[in-house]
Amino acid sequence: MVAQRSLAQARDDAGVTELNRQALAFVSVVILVAVLVGYFFAVGISGPIRGLATSTRAISRGEFHQRSPVRGASEISELAENFKQNGGDIEEYIERLKESAEENRELFVGSIRMLAAAIDEKDPYTRGHSGRVAKYSTLIGRELGLNPEDLDTLRISALLHDVGKNWR
Repeated sequence: MVAQRSLAQARDDAGVTELNRQALAFVSVVILVAVLVGYFFAVGISGPIRGLATSTRAISRGEFHQRSPVRGASEISELAENFKQNGGDIEEYIERLKESAEENRELFVGSIRMLAAAIDEKDPYTRGHSGRVAKYSTLIGRELGLNPEDLDTLRISALLHDVGKNWR
């Protein structure tokens, strides 16, 4: 059975009006829930990404010890763990480089001392002369307020000041 009514009659009917009100309320609730769920998912994803970005900026400044705890989506957490591991590896490699550079510097200074000793041994009158010149030059440099790098350069220069002298 089919009943026909005019649009004006259907709009005036209380049942249709109530059905429209319920449909509007249902759609509103569904949209609100969708927005809230979307917001919480976005926060859950963007928080770990912000933590990773903070770590990236710290590492770019040379702060390799900085780590950001990341909890969240498994892919982002895995990326963060790999990132933390890489930061630790970089920090370890830099420490090894520093140690190697210090060892090389000590070898270099030792070679300079041996060369200066060989020069001083050539003339018994000046034995130990280069070492004394280096000692006094360094003391004067400290009094002048030279920085440690300049003091080291001064000491090496003083040790080598007689290179080329009396080579016959």
